Amino acid sequence: MRKAIGVTVFLSILILVVGIAAAQTEQTNEYEVSIEPHRLSTRTDFWIYTEGTIELTLQWTGPRNLRLLLYGPGQEDAYLDVIETSPMTKSFAVTSEMLARGQGRWKWQFQVGNASSVVAQLNISVTYPKSLPVINYSRAEARHGDALPFLGQEAGILEYAAFPTQEFTLNWSVDLAMSGITLEWSCGAVSPELASGVTRDCPNPSTALTSGRGSRQETLGELGQVYTLIAKNKHGSSEARVIVVPQVWIGYNMAVCVGCSPCQDCGRTPEIERLAAILREIEGKLNDGCIRSNSELDRFGDPYLRDGLTADILNAMYYLVVYPDDDFLPDLGARTKCDVGVYGYTPGNKEYVMICLRKGADGLTLLHELEHYVDPNTTECRAPWVAQWCYGCPATIPCPTCSD
Repeated sequence: MRKAIGVTVFLSILILVVGIAAAQTEQTNEYEVSIEPHRLSTRTDFWIYTEGTIELTLQWTGPRNLRLLLYGPGQEDAYLDVIETSPMTKSFAVTSEMLARGQGRWKWQFQVGNASSVVAQLNISVTYPKSLPVINYSRAEARHGDALPFLGQEAGILEYAAFPTQEFTLNWSVDLAMSGITLEWSCGAVSPELASGVTRDCPNPSTALTSGRGSRQETLGELGQVYTLIAKNKHGSSEARVIVVPQVWIGYNMAVCVGCSPCQDCGRTPEIERLAAILREIEGKLNDGCIRSNSELDRFGDPYLRDGLTADILNAMYYLVVYPDDDFLPDLGARTKCDVGVYGYTPGNKEYVMICLRKGADGLTLLHELEHYVDPNTTECRAPWVAQWCYGCPATIPCPTCSD
């Protein structure tokens, strides 16, 4: 081990660039350094959390030789101590044994010594493994009974549905979050309908989590909830989001709305009440025989339309799952339907029906989708002839122009 030259003095270190290599696996820091004669620069810190390679590159003017020292976490004896001419490039392999020897300390350091009688002007580049925190999972699980209905998964986002007042557990597992973990929650997964001109104050409270693995007991409010898990270390942060959307009884048999917004003195009929009224309206039309009496359906040559379809729709309405908008549809590819002029949607697996209630969809739209929902041979001609006839074509609205 060489002895230090003079005293350790910081003179001029300027961080110029922090770059991230391809695939986000390496980080490169670049510095401009000025070191007076017979001095060591102060140690420069960087953090390493995983195995990999450190590469140090130095170019300078002034002295013929400079000294480079590299220290591991908590070390006074350098792992690397070399004297060379410019340019100097050194690689050093960081092993799991070295990381374990750090005992939970992750700070590495380098410094440069100038034993000459002239000032050294340096450009230094250090590249090392970049390791963002790893969120193994962040998820919601029911505390009692069946699992929470799973709506969908996008990059870093899991979505569930639950009834307001339902209890569930928020679970997480995180590695490499050496700078802490924070849980933030919003004012809800859906926005309430408000009176005209009324705005809503929405703070984002947060709490620091004390463990990389843990759970919290939660009770869902009427607006649902959005939880954002933020894990940090010196290399950056990672986020995962859990969204729990409220599902509520519509008030028509066992039908459920997923994502209906409550009305908070908004001066309008709440969405669930509007849906209940639409379902009762459809029930009345079907019981009055609007499908069974529709001779126009004979064009399809399928007796089912005027025979079993009415009973199947009425039975399906009893347990129907309705979405009033496309925001939280389990079919991620359908989440722009309401923005492109579509008023309703029924997926191929027939698990739910969506109508763009907030865009003006009504009973005509819902009956159209219910035909898609139950008819095994549904088409975009059969459904309009069912729905538009029941809602008054040709007297009050146009009839479909298709024939088969």
